[in-house]
Formats: sequence, C-alpha cells, structure tokens
Amino acid sequence: MSAHICCSCGTEHEPLLPTAPGAAMCPQCKRQAAILLAGAYELVHRRDVPPRVVINEYVEIAHAFYDQGEPSFINSVLDRVARQVRPAELVK
Repeated sequence: MSAHICCSCGTEHEPLLPTAPGAAMCPQCKRQAAILLAGAYELVHRRDVPPRVVINEYVEIAHAFYDQGEPSFINSVLDRVARQVRPAELVK
C-alpha cells in the first residue's frame, strides 16, 4: 500500500480504505470534519440552542481529542458559520 497525502492537513499516512471516497483523509482530519459538520448542523437546524452554546460545546469536544491549535480552528470555523446563519443572535 502506498502512502497518501492528507487532503486536509498535508501529512503523509497510509490510506484508510484505498477504494473509499475520501480515503486520502487521515483519521485526525476525519474527526475534525465530523466535529465541524455536527456543530454546523446544530447552528443551522437547532434554533432553540444559542449559537455561543453550540460553539462552546463543540470546542470542548475538540479539546477532548486535540491539545494544539485544532480547538481554536473549530471555534473559528463555527463562529464564522454562526455569523452567516444566525447573525442577529451574535450582536454584542
């Protein structure tokens, strides 16, 4: 099996499943993508939960898996999503 370059982080790794779509994404990046997808879903579809609460919860989840810059990245991306889909709720 040959090594692949991850589509998200640029690291070289062995493919998870060579024939699967997205096989060139490493497990860490798949986890990060799952956190972002779930957080974005809540921001768009769960209007009963304040956006800051959603963002905080998913940043805490990221802290459970990562100890470097990933939680900050998750915070940044979800904040941007929230500002696009629920701008009135984020006015200071």
